[in-house]
Amino acid sequence: MGFKEIITAIGGSAVLFAAMAWLTRSVIIHFLSRDLEKFKLKLQEESQLELIRLQSSLQLVEFEHQIRFSKLHERRAEIIADLYSKAVELHRRASTFVRLYQSLDEDKNKENTKDLWKAADEFRNYFDKHRIYFNKDTCTTIDSFNEALSQASSNLIFFIKCAPIKFDYRSDLG
Repeated sequence: MGFKEIITAIGGSAVLFAAMAWLTRSVIIHFLSRDLEKFKLKLQEESQLELIRLQSSLQLVEFEHQIRFSKLHERRAEIIADLYSKAVELHRRASTFVRLYQSLDEDKNKENTKDLWKAADEFRNYFDKHRIYFNKDTCTTIDSFNEALSQASSNLIFFIKCAPIKFDYRSDLG
């Protein structure tokens, strides 16, 4: 075997080996690219499903949030209505007490005084129990009102105890 034949044999084998390597490489790349496309499609489908799940979950959380705040506002409206009712009752009792004080006997005045104190206590206690439902400015305003009411009540008690002589304030106006 001569040198040319060896080179031809080796060259032919090398070409055959290169062709086999190229063919193998091409088949592998083909299968990998096909698998890659399948993987991309699968990944897209999974991401779409996950996106749908997340959107659904977000909508559920938003709905729960709306219900929770709806209930909170509903409860707050009930408390405001009840507090207003107690304020109206307090005003009615105070008006009755002031308007009728001079014209009633001592027992009836004591009863009106008790009714006024009861209405004031109910208003103050109800507000204190439900303070959390009001903003800071509203709480400050109602606290100031309660303080003024307490001061006026103290002055009234002092006046009643220290001035037992009844006078007709209507005659002083004319």
